[in-house]
Amino acid sequence: VSAMVAGWVFNMATDDVALAAGSTLMLLRALRRRAAGDDLDTETKFALGAIDYSILILFIGQFILVGATVDTGLPQKLFQGILGPCAEDLAAGPGCLIWFAAVVLVLSNVISNVPVIL
Repeated sequence: VSAMVAGWVFNMATDDVALAAGSTLMLLRALRRRAAGDDLDTETKFALGAIDYSILILFIGQFILVGATVDTGLPQKLFQGILGPCAEDLAAGPGCLIWFAAVVLVLSNVISNVPVIL
């Protein structure tokens, strides 16, 4: 966190700071494991062993399903039907903004955040 704040203060690109911070943390973890005498696995084997592949497959399937659903055009028609005249301009008034927020709130709790936003 402090590296990110320092990067913003010095006007550095966020992705460069994140890459440098991540690399530093990985290096420190490897050095700490070596110092502790845990030489059974390489750092790569350790990191790959910690990945939850079933959740990755779940997310891949979810994004494929959401992408296919969006391609049908049904979500757009559904939002236009629910939002009515507010679908064209959410900033038309405070009522439209509140109605949109309520719809997103309910749908996010029913079908999850990612599909609703996509």
